[in-house]
Amino acid sequence: GETLRMLAKLAIKEAFAADTAQVTAHISFAGDPNVCTSSITFGPYSITGAIGVALTSPTTSVTPSQQAVNIMNTGSLEVCFVTTPPISAYLNVSAVEVDVEPCAEPTVNIQGSTSWSGTYECVNFGIPSDPPGSPITLTINQNQDGSYTYTDDSGATFDGHLCGNKLKYNGGVPMSYTESGTLIFSSDTQATKTSTWNSVPPGPSGGDCTDTLSRM
Repeated sequence: GETLRMLAKLAIKEAFAADTAQVTAHISFAGDPNVCTSSITFGPYSITGAIGVALTSPTTSVTPSQQAVNIMNTGSLEVCFVTTPPISAYLNVSAVEVDVEPCAEPTVNIQGSTSWSGTYECVNFGIPSDPPGSPITLTINQNQDGSYTYTDDSGATFDGHLCGNKLKYNGGVPMSYTESGTLIFSSDTQATKTSTWNSVPPGPSGGDCTDTLSRM
């Protein structure tokens, strides 16, 4: 995905302390107040420019990590640009290319309130991994605006939209962890879930999880 192009129209209010600056883009889940310390980053990249003109960089595109892809697929995210040396600037996002799937009409029926149970496993860092076969239950509720909210047995809450057979979501437990991912329904009664979670603040612990679910 294109990432550095969002810097192409960065017009600075003050002069650079040097002809070349370094920019690192930190990304995290929507609403994360600690996005500027997120361990999921792009860069640092060198950029050059002058007062009143667009900045340029020899890097035009990068390949994101799977964690970054999972966050982007939720449809909303936080981005923090950190520069060295520091500059005062405003950002006009232009010429950003992102591959986004169109939202197709739902192909499965999970309307109303449905309960699901199954097993999961998580490959974690910072804490022990959750082994295959760990039990989980969750309840999915359809909201009046057509979106969905689900709560699992740990008390975490998530919001998302159903497109075709995919429910892309983000959420977690406030002040504990954030999580985003995708529920893929193979039928009205069977689903798999993949997700990435990160502690709040990001960095000390996190992981990637896979669930296998059946409707109760």
